[in-house]
Amino acid sequence: MNNNQFLYNSVDTIPAKLYYKIVSSGDLTLLSSEKLEEKELIEIWETIQNEDAELSPGGKADKIINVSRKIEAIAAKYDAVNLAVYYLERNEDEELINQLKKYNYKFSGDLQEDLKTIARENKALILIIKRYQKQLPQQDEENTSKSTLDDNILQYAVITGLGFIDPNTIVLSTYRSLINVGNQKIKALEDGQQQG
Repeated sequence: MNNNQFLYNSVDTIPAKLYYKIVSSGDLTLLSSEKLEEKELIEIWETIQNEDAELSPGGKADKIINVSRKIEAIAAKYDAVNLAVYYLERNEDEELINQLKKYNYKFSGDLQEDLKTIARENKALILIIKRYQKQLPQQDEENTSKSTLDDNILQYAVITGLGFIDPNTIVLSTYRSLINVGNQKIKALEDGQQQG
């Protein structure tokens, strides 16, 4: 491969920022500069995720990401259905009706009554979203600033005594090791304070 070509196929090669970008977007084409078949990309991604699962302590971050993705998907469906119902109440559009059918909504032939039923059923998605939101960790009211990946990397680099690490170049395996070593050092410091 020349300098412009790349293939990220393990936790030792994929940048941590790119990993989380793929997790949130689902865009597996970011793994390679070459055009690979979807099956190949899925296999590479599964390998990376399996390697990461072995390195990740407890998988708490993965659970948060998965729950957040579910919330986003349900919220997107909720909005799409609401907009479709709003438009269909004013104009009949076969394409929108077909989209609602893909979401498993049924049509009896009385469009206005069907739309009322769909709108009512769609409100149930809010309850599902709230249930998922309860699975997410609650943020301290005092500390409402969202910590970024860059912040985490730099903070753990300081804790471990490594000094400055460029967050844009750290690969996922190094990031996981940094977190593990940092957590061990924090635990040792906490244990030392309790004994002292």
